[in-house]
Amino acid sequence: MSRIAFLVPLAAMTLTACGGMEPDQPPPPDTIVRLDTITITREVEPPLPEGRLTTLCLANGENAEIRISPAGDTLIGPERVALADLGPAIGFIGSYADDETWFVEDEAVTFERRQYSKFGQPASRDCRGMKIVGDTHGVNLFAEVTASSPFEVLYVPVRPGVFQSYQSQVGRVRG
Repeated sequence: MSRIAFLVPLAAMTLTACGGMEPDQPPPPDTIVRLDTITITREVEPPLPEGRLTTLCLANGENAEIRISPAGDTLIGPERVALADLGPAIGFIGSYADDETWFVEDEAVTFERRQYSKFGQPASRDCRGMKIVGDTHGVNLFAEVTASSPFEVLYVPVRPGVFQSYQSQVGRVRG
């Protein structure tokens, strides 16, 4: 920590407790003391790291602006606190597939009587180019804004800002 000193010039300062006065009594008019300068010293934290401003598409279809520190930490709030330092109770809105058994085990996703399989690697996506079209296992499914049903490609939110592509398999699911 570093120390910072403030010099505050004052024309006058009223003292609220003098000599043997009772604290509940107002001070008499003659208790004004004139001062030239008061020095106030307090400890302050070093400047906060600004981080790189980044936009994440969340599982609810909304973009969120966050900052990423040079070390790769997600910084949130006006104090730029690292998300990891806040513990497991704090996170981003929505349900994500990253820890779901069906996602980890590469199971196909069934949507509108079609099956979809993972393809490609998870990648960043912008919410402005996608729309929510349904859900699977409590996790929203997205498609391109311009796409219409039946969808050839669906996107599953893996974690904030990162989506896994799923491509339609040939044929329909019975039932």
